[in-house]
Amino acid sequence: VLTGAQGSPATMITGLLHAGILIIIGFVVSVLASLYAVEQEIHKRLAEIVESSHDAIIGETLDGTITDWNIGAERLYGYSAGEVIGKSISLLVPPDKPDEISGILETIRNGEAIDRFETERLTKDQRRIWVSLSISPIQDEAEGVIGASVIAFDITERKLAENALERANKKIYLFGRITRHDILNQVTALNIYHNLADGMTDDPVALSYLDKAKKAADAINRLVQFTHEYQEIGAKKPAWFDVHTCFTGASAQFSVRSVNAATPA
Repeated sequence: VLTGAQGSPATMITGLLHAGILIIIGFVVSVLASLYAVEQEIHKRLAEIVESSHDAIIGETLDGTITDWNIGAERLYGYSAGEVIGKSISLLVPPDKPDEISGILETIRNGEAIDRFETERLTKDQRRIWVSLSISPIQDEAEGVIGASVIAFDITERKLAENALERANKKIYLFGRITRHDILNQVTALNIYHNLADGMTDDPVALSYLDKAKKAADAINRLVQFTHEYQEIGAKKPAWFDVHTCFTGASAQFSVRSVNAATPA
C-alpha cells in the first residue's frame, strides 16, 4: 500500500482523471483536425471545379464590385482576373442598358435568384455578345445576403441564327401578303368580267364555261383566304399562353343552355 502525499488514493484518482481528460481532449482535437482537413479538401475541389469551368463564373458584392473571376470568364469576356477584380460589373454592360445592373442587384438583395436571363454584354475589345445569365444570392448565416454568384455562357451564335430566321420570316410574310393582295385583285377582276359576260349570251356552252370560270375564281379566293390564316406563322416569336384563360375565353363563345348534366350511374 502506497503512503504519502504522492501515493494517496486521492492523488491517484486525480491523476487518472487528468489523464482521461487529456485523452478525450486529444481525441476531440484529432476529430476536429480530420473534419477540418476534409472541409478544406472539399473547398479546394470546389474551387478547382469553379476555376476550370468552361462557363464564366463571377462573384460580386451587392454594389456590383467583382470579387471572383474564373478562367471561363476570362475566355468569354477577354479580361484577366487581375484586370477586373475590384472593379464594377458595369464594365461589361453596354451603354444602352444603364439600369440593368441596378435591377438585377435589387432582385438579389431581396434574396431572389434570376434564371436564364438573356442579355448583351461587352468584351474587352468592345464586341457585343449575347449571354445567358443565372444569378444567385450568396447567403451568410449571420449577415444574410452578402453578394451574388453569376454563371454566364455564350449564346451569340444561337441569337444570331434566331435573328436571321426572324428577318427571313418577316420577308416571307411581306412577300406572301403582297402576293395574296395581288391575287385577290385579279380574282375580283375575274368576277367582274364574269358578271359582265354572263348577261351577254344565252349559249348554254358559253354559260357552262362561264360557270366553271366562276367556280375556279371562287376556289382561288378560298385558297388565298386559307393562306391568310397561316401567313403570320414564323413572323413572330413563340409566346406562352395561359391554358385556363384561353379555354375560358373560347368556351364563352358557345351557348351551353342545351347541355344537360349527366346523371351518375
